[in-house]
Amino acid sequence: MDISKGTVIGGYRVERQLGRGGMSAVFEVVHPTLGVRLAMKVFDAEGERTDFLRGRLLVEGRVLARLEHSNLVKVHDCGFDDATGAPYIVMDLVLSSDGEPRTLSEMHAMREIDEERLFRWYADIASALAYVHSQGIVHRDVKPSNVLIAADGRAVLADFGVSRFSDEGLKRELAVEPTMATDVTTSSKVLLGTTSYLAPEVKRGEAATAKSDMYSLGVMLFRMLTGIWYEPGTGAMNLLGPFDPAWKEILSALLDEDPAKRSMSPRRRRRARLVFLAALCAVLALAAAAAVAWSLAGRSASSRGDAGKSLPAQGMDGRALDDLFFVTK
Repeated sequence: MDISKGTVIGGYRVERQLGRGGMSAVFEVVHPTLGVRLAMKVFDAEGERTDFLRGRLLVEGRVLARLEHSNLVKVHDCGFDDATGAPYIVMDLVLSSDGEPRTLSEMHAMREIDEERLFRWYADIASALAYVHSQGIVHRDVKPSNVLIAADGRAVLADFGVSRFSDEGLKRELAVEPTMATDVTTSSKVLLGTTSYLAPEVKRGEAATAKSDMYSLGVMLFRMLTGIWYEPGTGAMNLLGPFDPAWKEILSALLDEDPAKRSMSPRRRRRARLVFLAALCAVLALAAAAAVAWSLAGRSASSRGDAGKSLPAQGMDGRALDDLFFVTK
């Protein structure tokens, strides 16, 4: 399907293409009556699994339309184009501060990620995942290219195209067929998700769960920090030495080989704070010693008739300490 600027799909006018994946393309579109700009995902895959994938796209729309969270893409419309029959989803347009769509993957490639940002984005994604898990949904494809960075700095989780529904009531409500709610498409199993980010139990053929989403999140964070893929049983955690000590605690919890032991609650950087405060105390001690020496030197000068001048006291607002390191809420 040829889609260019000015093409009308489902009543929405296409402005430009923002990106594409294996089964769909994403466009910036304009609402036919309100004139607001939105994003539209249009299905364009072909082949023997087309009907299955088309169905999944519409299920994705129905799933996202019922979810409300600041770190999830909100869906506004979903349907089939009258002229072409192509299914589409209309959702929030998430653009970065430069007016372009930016994913975590792109930010990493451009070397625009530091630890403070990554801590904030981890908290955003963990919050979004905790919410969708509470709604009986497993994302099943957590990876950098499915995380959008908004203009206000938020990380926004997107693309529920291969999500799994663990809640039976939700399956019935969304009219989800069995093949859409499990990993089964025919008589054999297929692996849905991106292999490099899959949890060990999923690679073994077990069903994806909220715990496997946590593992994928851990792999993603580990790669963002170190630039390499995480492999269990290789001593990879030792590579976290140069980074904030809190990362080892966080990633050890996310990447535990036992799913039952995994957790993704953002932790305060307590150890990092202690290290910082110890360093700060050392600096202040040196400053105090220097002040005493300065004072003694001033008195000595004064005793010789020189007019000594004292430095104004330099205070630090206690709140400023928390501005110097990231603390999740």
